[in-house]
Amino acid sequence: MKKTFYILSILVLLLLIIGAFFMLRVSDTEENIDVPGRSFFPFGETTDSDDLQQDDFQVDIDIDPTIGDIHDHSTEFTETQHTLLSITDRSVAGISFVPNATTSPRIRYVEKETGHIYEYNLSTQQEVRLSNTTIPRIVEVLWGNNATSILLRSLDEDGETITSFLGQIETTSTSTLLGVFLQPNIKTIALSPTQHEIFYLTPTSQGVSGTLRQSDGIESVVFQSPLQEWLVEWINADSVLLTTKPSGEALGQTQLLNIRTGETTAVVHNKFGLTSSVYKNTESFIFGVGMNLYTSSLSEDNIELLTLRTLPEKCTWVDATSIICGIPNEIPRGVLPDVWYQGEIQFNDSIWKIDLTSGLTEFISSPNALRRDFVLDTVKMHTSPSGSEVAFINRTDDSLWLLSLETPEI
Repeated sequence: MKKTFYILSILVLLLLIIGAFFMLRVSDTEENIDVPGRSFFPFGETTDSDDLQQDDFQVDIDIDPTIGDIHDHSTEFTETQHTLLSITDRSVAGISFVPNATTSPRIRYVEKETGHIYEYNLSTQQEVRLSNTTIPRIVEVLWGNNATSILLRSLDEDGETITSFLGQIETTSTSTLLGVFLQPNIKTIALSPTQHEIFYLTPTSQGVSGTLRQSDGIESVVFQSPLQEWLVEWINADSVLLTTKPSGEALGQTQLLNIRTGETTAVVHNKFGLTSSVYKNTESFIFGVGMNLYTSSLSEDNIELLTLRTLPEKCTWVDATSIICGIPNEIPRGVLPDVWYQGEIQFNDSIWKIDLTSGLTEFISSPNALRRDFVLDTVKMHTSPSGSEVAFINRTDDSLWLLSLETPEI
């Protein structure tokens, strides 16, 4: 009996040891099971589809446009909203403040569908029509000679030919816009801010030719290039800035052209998605590479990367050391700026001020804090002569808006 008891005891003990061993193995296995939901936010992990190889100057991924801890501008700054005013519900093609009108600031704009010119008085909030001349299908508006000259570029009935009408604005009464039609299919054109002069590019068999038309009507060729696609900005009495039309898939360049001598000076070259802007009559210069924004000088290599990410055409100069910009709250996927130019995406902007000397940024306004369904994609920003207002067009519907830069009372 004792022998049988010992044998049974040993068997029970062995069974207990074996059972305990298997229980430990099962418990250890369960702890290493990849339970669905544990990797719902796989920060720091990549997959084959997400492991993108990006060029330094090409933005093709989702990225927050700010560097720092502030992400939700629309809720964090609700109490310090500056006044934002809708000036007109018409579709607007081009705007300009009237210089030297600081006591009674006024803004001029063109209705996109008709080409009619209007003026809005900021003090009285009254609108008057300056011209009833109808030029339909406006695609571009340029202002010159202190906003008294205007260039209306429109699409002809064939849907292909671009016509350019150069007119002179009369303010005594609503009247016919007097002027002349320039040659068709001018590729790019710029008006002198203070004189009756224009500079334009036309296609040639070798590329493009740049022509200066002076106030007396005399024309002279001052520029030639094998590259056909350029943007032109008139920056002072003797110079224009030439930048190749931007693409995130092509290297661009910026040149400074002396329109009196024909001499060109390289400013920036070999950058993807290159865009630029200069503060008139100064050396102050900003340029974009994709969605990265830089500050520099036309004559020096002191390039600084700014913390907020946007395009120069979403900015306006306050003075030589500060700018106001529409900053996208988030940047969608795509080759930029191409997909934005092509209308495949739109941005939703907040308004910020950037000090180019210190790099400091100041939040101004976020329309989303007032109305969550409002989408603001800013273009054609302009600063008033007093520096206390900014006007811009909302690209989503071509509406015209005015933003006060004065600090609101709380």
